[in-house]
Amino acid sequence: MTRFPVAGAGEETLPGLVITRDSPSGQVRVSWQSEEGVAYRLQQSEDLVNWTDIGDGFTGDGSVLEHLADPVTDGRRFFRLAKD
Repeated sequence: MTRFPVAGAGEETLPGLVITRDSPSGQVRVSWQSEEGVAYRLQQSEDLVNWTDIGDGFTGDGSVLEHLADPVTDGRRFFRLAKD
């Protein structure tokens, strides 16, 4: 399990993402502890320059939220989380 702190220039620090790879499917599980009523945007990138939103966003309910991404078959994939 790998935990990454999430923050950008001028942004508040968000809870760390927990990123795991499921076996044997190879899918990537991205999860974080949410705050009730807070809207989150999860994004992914292959190059840390061009980012794509995952889904329509997530609304926190105080529990751990997660997204199960397709397996990474070539290259790398990066994730970031933002509050909306």
